[in-house]
Amino acid sequence: MKSIIILDDDQRRVDKFCQRLCRTDVTVVWARSAPGMIDYLNRYHWDHIFLDHDLGLTGPDAGNGTQVVQHILLLHSMGRFHNTKFWIHSANDERAGWMYRALKSAGMTVRDAPEAWEKVMLERKAG
Repeated sequence: MKSIIILDDDQRRVDKFCQRLCRTDVTVVWARSAPGMIDYLNRYHWDHIFLDHDLGLTGPDAGNGTQVVQHILLLHSMGRFHNTKFWIHSANDERAGWMYRALKSAGMTVRDAPEAWEKVMLERKAG
């Protein structure tokens, strides 16, 4: 079973993603905040991780994609995420670029793809 986690503040985007990809052999989890995402990353293995940057939430607990990537890099240095594929789907070009470069320079498989949903579908069809 494939496991996917999505960091995003837009439920419509996540719903659209699930309409296209969710099926019996895929588990999809939605994290709306950086602290929530970090908690999931600490506890479970993920085959695919989708990262947004600007979460549109307010308050001290909202966080952003930069904080999540920093935590991913820490976990990666401890041996995690070697077979995980990362997808950056943020419309914030500057921060998306930073997230992409940070993950890529750590040797992780990452795609900077606002259209990432479609790329996963093509990968699914290919096997």
